Amino acid sequence: MMMKALRIMLCLLFLSSYVPLIGASEIQAAAPVTSLVNDNFEGNTLGVLTVGYIPPFGSGVITAFTATNNSTVINSSNPRNSYGQTSTALVGNTTNVLWISDGAGRGGFNKAFTPVTAASGKGMTAQLDFMEGAMVSDSYVLELLDSNKKIALSLKADYAFPDPLTGGTQKFQAKTWYTVKYVADVKANTADLYINGIFSGNFKFASPVTDIASINFRMAGTSTGNAYVDNIIVSQQEAVTPQNLTAEGANRRVELSWDATSGTDTYNVYRSESPDGIYEKLAEGMPSNSYTDTAGLTNDKYYYYKVTSVNSSGESEYSYYASGYPNNVEPPSDEITGLNAIVRNGQLTVAWNPVNKATFYTLERSTTPEGPFVPLLTNGKPKLTSTSYLDTNLRSDTTYCYRVSAGNVGGMGEPKLLEKASPAAPLGTPTLLSIEPGNNQDQLNWTSVTKASSYSVKRSLVNGGPYTALANVNGTSYLDTTAENGKTYYYVVAAVSDRQESMISNQLKAKQYAPVNGAPAKPTSFQAVANEGSVSLSWNAVIGASSYNVKRAISAEGPYTVISSTYGATFGDSSVTNGITYYYVVSAVNSNGESPETDELVVLPAAVLTVDKNVTADGVKVFNTIQSAINQVPINNTTRTIINIASGAFTEKVKVDRPYVSLVGAGMDKTTIMYSDYAGTAVTQGKPGHTGNTFLSQTVDVTADFFNASNLTIENSAGPRNEVAQAVALSLKSDMAVLESVRLKGFQDTLYNGLNAKSQGRHYFHNSIIEGDVDFIFGEAPAVVMDNVKLVLVSNVPTGASAGGHITAGAQKNTTDKGYVFFNSQVVDGPSAQGIYDLGRPWKDYARATFINTLIDSKKFLPEGWAASCAGSCITSYFSEYNSYGYGANATARQISSQLTGQEASLTIPQILGGWDPSIPVIMPKVNYAPAVVVTSSNFDKNPASQADINVSVRSNGFALTNITNGTGVLGSLDYTVTSNVYTLKKDYLSRLPVGSVTLGFNFGDIDVPLIVNVIDSGENDIGRQVLTPNDGWGAHTTGTTGGSTANPEQIYIVSKRSELVKALPGGTMPKMIYINGTIDMNVDQNDNPIGIEFYKDPLYDFDAYLRVYDPAVWGKTLPGGALEEARVRSASNQSKQIKVNVGSNTTIVGLPGTNAKILGGNLNVENVDNVIIRNIEFRNTFDYFPQWDPTDGEAGNWNSAYDSISVKGSTHVWIDHNTFSDLGGLDDPNHTYFGRKYQQHDGAVDMTNASDMITVSYNYFHDHDKTTLVGGSDSFSGDAGKERITFHHNFYRNVGQRAPRVRYGQVHVYNNYYEGTANHPNNPFLYAIGVGYQSQGYAENNYFANDAGTLPSSLIQVSSGTAFTDKGSVLNGENVEIAVSNGTLQPVNWTPRLYTFVDHTADVPAIVIQHAGAENTQTGDTFAPLWNSGNMTATNVTKTSLTLNWHAAVDNIGVTGFRVYLVSDTSAREIAVLGNITTYNVTNLQKDTNYKFMIRAVDAAGNLSLSGPSVTIRTDHDNRDKNPNDPKKGN
Repeated sequence: MMMKALRIMLCLLFLSSYVPLIGASEIQAAAPVTSLVNDNFEGNTLGVLTVGYIPPFGSGVITAFTATNNSTVINSSNPRNSYGQTSTALVGNTTNVLWISDGAGRGGFNKAFTPVTAASGKGMTAQLDFMEGAMVSDSYVLELLDSNKKIALSLKADYAFPDPLTGGTQKFQAKTWYTVKYVADVKANTADLYINGIFSGNFKFASPVTDIASINFRMAGTSTGNAYVDNIIVSQQEAVTPQNLTAEGANRRVELSWDATSGTDTYNVYRSESPDGIYEKLAEGMPSNSYTDTAGLTNDKYYYYKVTSVNSSGESEYSYYASGYPNNVEPPSDEITGLNAIVRNGQLTVAWNPVNKATFYTLERSTTPEGPFVPLLTNGKPKLTSTSYLDTNLRSDTTYCYRVSAGNVGGMGEPKLLEKASPAAPLGTPTLLSIEPGNNQDQLNWTSVTKASSYSVKRSLVNGGPYTALANVNGTSYLDTTAENGKTYYYVVAAVSDRQESMISNQLKAKQYAPVNGAPAKPTSFQAVANEGSVSLSWNAVIGASSYNVKRAISAEGPYTVISSTYGATFGDSSVTNGITYYYVVSAVNSNGESPETDELVVLPAAVLTVDKNVTADGVKVFNTIQSAINQVPINNTTRTIINIASGAFTEKVKVDRPYVSLVGAGMDKTTIMYSDYAGTAVTQGKPGHTGNTFLSQTVDVTADFFNASNLTIENSAGPRNEVAQAVALSLKSDMAVLESVRLKGFQDTLYNGLNAKSQGRHYFHNSIIEGDVDFIFGEAPAVVMDNVKLVLVSNVPTGASAGGHITAGAQKNTTDKGYVFFNSQVVDGPSAQGIYDLGRPWKDYARATFINTLIDSKKFLPEGWAASCAGSCITSYFSEYNSYGYGANATARQISSQLTGQEASLTIPQILGGWDPSIPVIMPKVNYAPAVVVTSSNFDKNPASQADINVSVRSNGFALTNITNGTGVLGSLDYTVTSNVYTLKKDYLSRLPVGSVTLGFNFGDIDVPLIVNVIDSGENDIGRQVLTPNDGWGAHTTGTTGGSTANPEQIYIVSKRSELVKALPGGTMPKMIYINGTIDMNVDQNDNPIGIEFYKDPLYDFDAYLRVYDPAVWGKTLPGGALEEARVRSASNQSKQIKVNVGSNTTIVGLPGTNAKILGGNLNVENVDNVIIRNIEFRNTFDYFPQWDPTDGEAGNWNSAYDSISVKGSTHVWIDHNTFSDLGGLDDPNHTYFGRKYQQHDGAVDMTNASDMITVSYNYFHDHDKTTLVGGSDSFSGDAGKERITFHHNFYRNVGQRAPRVRYGQVHVYNNYYEGTANHPNNPFLYAIGVGYQSQGYAENNYFANDAGTLPSSLIQVSSGTAFTDKGSVLNGENVEIAVSNGTLQPVNWTPRLYTFVDHTADVPAIVIQHAGAENTQTGDTFAPLWNSGNMTATNVTKTSLTLNWHAAVDNIGVTGFRVYLVSDTSAREIAVLGNITTYNVTNLQKDTNYKFMIRAVDAAGNLSLSGPSVTIRTDHDNRDKNPNDPKKGN
C-alpha cells in the first residue's frame, strides 16, 4: 500500500497545480468538480474484471474478452487471473492494477460514465496511470469517446512529448509508469494534454462530437503484449479550464491570448515571476479571451501567466502556464512583396514573400477593395506563421480582394492589398493524339482545349518524367527539331491560359529514325501470346518487305538482340525461361534497308497451375481449390506462377503467402472467390463467421510480394453491415502488387492496402470495380494507384439503421507517402446505395488521398466531399482533388481538401510508384486484358459558350470496336471521329443529349464498356439554380448565399400540399431544392384536410373564461399563469406543430414559375442553419389562433401573437427575394379589442433574431400588415452584438404599420426601398418606417417615402434607445429630406456600406420597385395618387368672361402626367378641362359679375387621381367696375 499512497500523493501534487493560489488579491470560490470515475481497484476482486469495464471500441477491437485477450484486476502478489493466465512481474507498483493481457485483436477496456455534453457548456478531465511491459507504438493509452462510441481524441503510444530535462522530446518507455491526463472543453471539441504533469499539447478532437461519455485504453491490432492501468479518474468541471494560453512579449508589455471557453462569463489572469512561484491575480472579470499586461513590467525578463474562467458556479482550475519575455521590438517596416494568388477550383492559395522581423502575418479577405474584410484563420486564430494560405469555399463568379499584414510583438506593419483574384475550374486537358518520328525530329499533334490560349510542350528521357518544357505554341501541333536519332523521348502537352495551366496530357513516346529510301514501312498490329515456356508473336505483313527482324531484350527499351530473321509475319520463341520478362520489337527488311521498329511488347512466360472444381485434381498441375494450388508454389518462390481459375464460385478463405503468384480467372463476372467472415459486434458474438478482428475477416489474404490478380471477383458477403461491422474481401500486405480487371465486393472495409514486413506497399489497380460503403478502401500502404477504377457505393443495412459511409480511410505513416491516387475513375451509386457517402476520412496519422479526373456520378454524395471525423488516431490529413465532376463534385463546398492546380495534378504512375510502371501491360499466360475506355473528363456543357468535344482513349487490347451506342441507337459517322486510338465525340452530337447522366456503350463484340457522359447546362436560368449575386448585400458576405442550387436530382422536390412540403424539408445539410406548386394551406391535418381553431384547441381552453380570469382589473399586471394559460399554451403548441416547419441548411425554396405559388397560414422557421434561399412565394395570413395576453408589455399591456411568415433565428447567409407578404384573408381589425387593446393575431412578416447574420432581403412586396420586420429580438440579447448584418433593398412596403425594419444591434443597410402608406389606413395605419433600436447601426440610402401630405421627416423613424443612424438621398413625397437630422439626438453610424451592386437614384425607385418587387402576379401596380406638399391656386387676368388659373405643380411617386380642372358648385364638381403636365389654364365663356370656384386635381400615368387639390374662388368683372389695376380681385 505504500506505493499506492505514494502514487496518490503524486496525483494530488499534479492536481494542485490547478488550484488557484491566493496571492495579494482575493479570488472567487473554485467551481465544483463532479467525480464521474474514481477507480484505484483497491478492494476489487482479484483475477476478474471490475464491473463497468467492457472491451474497447474502435477499429480492429475485440468484441468480447477471451482466454487470450482480456482485462482483469491483479497485483504483484496475486498475478494470476480467472482465465488461467499469469502476469509477468509487475514493475513499480505493488497495489491492485488493471492488467490488460492482449492477444490477437485490439484488447483493452472501455469505461463509460455520465456523459458530459457540449450543450452543458461544461468541461471534463480524464486521467489514468499506465505502464506497458513492452511499448507497442500502435496502442492507444487514453481515448475519449462520445455516446455513439465515436473516438474524439486518442493518445497514441508513440507520441513524442516534452522532456523537461533536455528541452527536447521523449517517448513512452517500457516498464515505466506514466500519468496521462486530458483537460477537455467538450463544446469547443478541444483538449489540453498533460503527461506527468507537464503540458504536452493542445488538440482538436479528431471527430466532432456533442458529448464525451467514455474512455478507452486500446492495445495494438497485430502485436500482442501486456499493459497495466491504475488510478482512473474522470471528472466534470462546472467551469471549463482555459486552453492554449500563449504569451508574447513586447516593449514593457506582454500580450496574452487563449481559447475562449464554453459557458464562461469572464476570465481572471494571474502572474508570477517563476513557473512554480506564487501566482498573484493580475486582472479579473475580463470579458474576452485576451489581455495585455503592462503592469510594471521590465524588459528582458521572463514573466509567467495562468488564466482561469469564471461563471456562476465559481472559478475554474488554472490553465497551464505560459511565459512572456518583454523586450523592445519594432514592428516590421519592410514592404510585403510577391503577393499573389494561385488559382484553384473553388479555392485560392494566397502567398507572399517572408518579411524581415515578422513573426506572424494576418490575412483578410473581401469582395471589394474597400472592405468589409474578414480575417482568415488558422486553427481558429488570425495569426499566421506561414507565408501562404489556402482559402476555401470560394465561388468562381466572385472577385476577391486580400489584405496581408506582417506583425510581431511590437506591432503591425503596413498592409498590402491584392485587389483581384478569382478561382476557376481547371482548364481541360489536351489529348496527345500522335507523334510521327522523323530524322532527328518528332511531329506532335494534340486536341484543342476550350479557353486555352496556348499549349506547353514538354519532354523527358525518362518514362513518367520529370519533363522539361520545350516550347509554348498557339496551335495544336509542334515539330521538335531538337530530338536526336536513336534516343527514346517521352512527350506530354499542357493547355495554358492567362491564369492557369492544365494537367499534363497522356504521355506518348517516340524513337527517331533516319528514313531509308525504298525501305519498307513499320509493321503494324504487333501482338504477342505468352505460354508456359514459349512466346508467340504476330504482325501484319508489310508490302515490299522481304523479311522481318525479331528483336528481344531483357530490359525496357533495349538494348535489343536480333533473335530471328523470319520471312513470315509470325514467330514462335521457345528459347525463353519461365518467370523472365522479355521485351520484343519487330522491323521489316528489304534490300534497301530496315524499317522503324514496332512499339515494344512486354511478355512474361510463366508456369501455369489450373484450378477447376469440376475436374479431377492431380495435385501437381490441376487442383480443385485455390488454396491447394497456392500451396504447391514454393514458399520462397522467385518466378511468376499463374494460377488459372476456372469459371464458378469458390467459397474458400485464401491466403497467398508466397511471392510472384498470379490469380487469373475466366472473367470478373465468371470467377468468384467468396467467404463471409467478419469482425462482428456484440450481436454476432458466438455466431458463424465472427472472428472478433478486422484482420482475421478477409476472404483473400496476401502477405507476399509481387502479387497479381486479374479477371475475377473477390467478395466478402457478410451482412448486414450494422451487425457484422468490418468484413474484408481482400487484404493486400504486399509490395508491387497489380490487379487488372478485378471486382472487389464488400461493405465495410472491402479492401485493405497494408504493408509487407519491410513496411513497403505499392499497389496498382486498373480497369477494376470496388464496392463498399464504410471505409471500403483503407490502409497504410505508402502508394496505391487506382487507374480507371469504378467505385460502386452500396449498402447492406436495414431500414432506419445508419447508412452511407466513406470511400477511403488512409493511414499513411509518413508525410512523404503518396497515399491513394485515383486517376480517371468513377464513383457511382449501386442499386442498394442509401445514406450519404464521401471520398474519405482519415484513419491514422498522415492519411493522404488524391482524386484526379473523377466522375462522381452519385446522387447521395456529401457536398463537402470529405469527412473530418477520424476513424482512429490522426495527426493531419492530406486530401485533394483535381477536375472532379458530376453530381457529387462541388469544389466550392469542399472544406478540408485542397483543389490541385494543373501542375500539382500532373502526377505520373512511375513518379508515384518509385519508378515502377505497372500501367504498361505485361502479357502473361491466361491473362486477358479487357478493353477499356478512358477519359480525363466526360463532362459536357450544353451552354454554347462552353461546348467542347469529348476525347475518349480506347485501349482495345486485341478486341475490335464494333460500334458506339446510346441505348438502342447507334452513333453515326458524323457523331465522332477517330485518330489513332482516340475517339472524339463531337459537340454537335453531345449538344442533343438531355441534361443528366447519359451512358454510351463502346461495344467490342460481346463486351460492352460503358462511358457515362455528365451533361450539364451552365446557361440554364432555372429559378431554383439561381444564387445571390456577388456583393448583393450582406447575404453575399464571406461564402455568399447559394442555397440548394447544387442539389442533385434526388434532392429536388415539387410540392403542392403541406404533407409533401413537410416530407421534403428534413434531410441534413445536403443541398435541396423545393418548388412550391400552386397554393399550400398549412392549416390542414396530416391528410391535408382543412382544420381550424376547434382542431387545435385544448379541451380545457375556454377563451371567454380566459378573458374573465386574466382581466387586468381582476388578475393585475403579472403574466398569466395557471390552468387556463397552460391550456392556451397547449393549444398554441398544437397549432405550431401544423403550421411551423423547419428549413435546413443549403436549401432553396421557390415558387414554381407559372403556378402563383402561395403558402397560407404557414411559418417557415430558418433556425440555426446556414445558406437558405426563399423566393417567388406569396405568404398570406400567418394567423395565430391563440395570442397571449401580456399585461407587462407597455403601459396598458398587449396581445402578442407567435408566428412570422418567415422566422430567421441564429442563421447565416439567407436570401429572401421576390416574395409577397400580407394578412389577406384575415386582416386584424383595430376595433377588435379586449382589455382595451387590439386583439393582434399576426406577428412579423419576416423577423431576424438570435444572432442571425449576413442576410439580404430584396425585391419583396410587404402589404396590409402591421409589424413587418424585426431585426434583433431584445435589447438584452447581447449575442446580437456584431451580428444582424442585413441588407434591405428594392422592397415595396405598402400599407404596413411599422418595423420596416425595426433594428437592434445590427449593421443594416436599407437602400432603394419604396414606402407607401397613410396614417388613415383602416387596418394598418402608418406609425413609422425604420426603427432605430438599441446599439443599432442603420444606414438608409436613396429610399422613397410616399405618405400623407404634411408628413414630417422625423415621423419616418422611431428611435427606441438607438443613438446612431445615417440617411442619405431620402425623398418624402417628392422632396429631399434628412431624416437623421430631423432627430437631433442621432449621430452618424461608424461604418459605410460596401456590399451592393448598384444604388439607383431615389427618383427612379418607385417605378423600379413597383414593377419588379414581389412574387409573380401579386403586384397591383401603382395606386398612389399625386398630392401637393404646398402651394395654392390663383386666378389672374380676370375679365367679365374669362380668367387664367395658375397652380403649383403636384408631386407623385413616379410622375404627374396631367391635371384636370373642375368647376365646383355647392352640390357637385364638373370637369371642364383635361390638361397635360402644365400649371396654367385659361377659362372662357364665363358670366360677368359671377362667383366661380375652381379646383385642380393631378393625375399620373397609372390613372391615379389626387383626392383633391388647390382651389380658388373668384368673381368675374361687371360693367361698372373701375379698371384700376390695383383693384384687389383675389381668389381663395
